Amino acid sequence: MRNIVLMVGVLVATFTVLTGCSDSNHQSLAPTSTGGNITFHVEWPTTAQMATRALPVNAVKLVVSLTENGQEKGSVTINKPDTTGTITSVPVGLATVTAKAYDENNAVIASGSTDITVIKQATVVAKLTLIENGSQAIGTMTALGTLGGNYSVATDINDNGQVVGNSYTSDGKTHAFLWTASKGMQDLGTLGGDSSSATAINNNGQVVGNSATTTTNHAFSWKSGSQMQDVGTIIDSQYPNNNYSCAAAINDNGQVVGYSYGDNGGSGWYQKAFLWTSSSGIQDIGALGGSSTYPSGINNLGKIIGNVADNNNYWSAYLWTPSGVPGAGLQSFSGVVNSINDNGQMVGQTGRYGLACLWTSAGAAPQELGTLFPRDVCSQALAINNIGQVVGSSNTYSGPAQAFIWTAGNGMQSLGTLGGQWSCANGVNNIGQVIGQAQNSAGFSVAFLWTPGGSRSVNAPHITFTMEYPEGSFPMPKITQPWTNR
Repeated sequence: MRNIVLMVGVLVATFTVLTGCSDSNHQSLAPTSTGGNITFHVEWPTTAQMATRALPVNAVKLVVSLTENGQEKGSVTINKPDTTGTITSVPVGLATVTAKAYDENNAVIASGSTDITVIKQATVVAKLTLIENGSQAIGTMTALGTLGGNYSVATDINDNGQVVGNSYTSDGKTHAFLWTASKGMQDLGTLGGDSSSATAINNNGQVVGNSATTTTNHAFSWKSGSQMQDVGTIIDSQYPNNNYSCAAAINDNGQVVGYSYGDNGGSGWYQKAFLWTSSSGIQDIGALGGSSTYPSGINNLGKIIGNVADNNNYWSAYLWTPSGVPGAGLQSFSGVVNSINDNGQMVGQTGRYGLACLWTSAGAAPQELGTLFPRDVCSQALAINNIGQVVGSSNTYSGPAQAFIWTAGNGMQSLGTLGGQWSCANGVNNIGQVIGQAQNSAGFSVAFLWTPGGSRSVNAPHITFTMEYPEGSFPMPKITQPWTNR
């Protein structure tokens, strides 16, 4: 008999696992086809312990379940102030353990699961610990729907609350959309092909992205009252097969940045950056210091950011201020840069799988923004507005990501999900509204709009899981997959 401990803040649940083993310090059990009973002991937080927390996680119910091959083999609900509960006849073999803690509104404040192997001749000690040193921003996350399919993602939002992205249609195609609070989601169509995707929108309601044509894929510009306009590509004698293009960003002056690319035979796939306006058309601005370049943003001062690879596929970030002189004003720096505001602040990550960071200038050292939870090992900042709010996602290498908003005053705060396991924030306007995509309770990825509703620091808990084995146990029980927080 050994103990499995679940700590929910100062809430402690102790699982007493009877596994049909012989232990010199405990009762001997004859081997059976089941691992025995699991008894859960809960120590609820005291009034004094709760008083030490300004905004405590008030867990009032604990639910733990075991499933085998997708079928539930037992569960127990322990309601405060009860302190014990038992699951009987636990099966030997592979089982999934799931634990959920609920607050007084019946909302799950922490949950997680793992697959374990229950072996009747081994004694298992497992520990579930809820860590509460994260923070959650207060606001409302709203699903924006779809164009008839079961998938959508929001990629940008302007200061008027207009949102763009792409969605599955009812016939399985992917189309660009414009969403407004008054009209909902509007299909922007294509350039003649089956699919399209909107990447950015400015404060004048001009939308850019890319779309399939009848033969290839081109960047587009779209305005209300007009059809989708083909931006074209950059084709020259050196790279005659750059038949594709993609628009990445647009500023309020209607300047669009993107890249043109194609398979150029012995030269391989090659990307060249472009700057486009409706009056001047598409302009070749080169590879900006490398063999391939991917512009990612342009602010209202015309400063362009992006990421570039050299001939050895080594990536670096750049900031370029067009001056009319070829090659002048280009600054390179280490990292991946994704967004720039009108104050010249840039955000991205310290590497392709690094930490979210902020630069005040191309020559400044990056300020690392950290992660939401200690378990997280990487984060990425995807957008910044003019008041310095940063959004993105924080995650483990293999676990679900969580959308965040970061400010200098409050640090990194979680935005939550739409009832599923993960979320990612892709854009933020100057009002503090955030857009992105999140998994809903049905398991589908849908676009969301998050609207702030005040600011306070609250606990954003998650659970970690470990197992210990007694000396001489054979065969050894084991975790067959990492604990996954939800």
